[in-house]
Amino acid sequence: RRALSAAELASAIEGEGVPVTVEPIPETAIERALQLAGPRDLVCITGSLYLVGRARERWVPEIVLHGSSRPQ
Repeated sequence: RRALSAAELASAIEGEGVPVTVEPIPETAIERALQLAGPRDLVCITGSLYLVGRARERWVPEIVLHGSSRPQ
């Protein structure tokens, strides 16, 4: 099965009554999602492993990603 475009995925999610914003620039999308999300909201990032890795770097401290202290 082929991957969905951002517009197709947004349409499917909006069809379930969930508000969606599509932002093509990854850094802008991550920052915007964090600005819009409340403390009990869920931010869902989809895409390539490269994109998910970039997003993870935004949330996980440098020491955890590259230091000797790794979560158990």
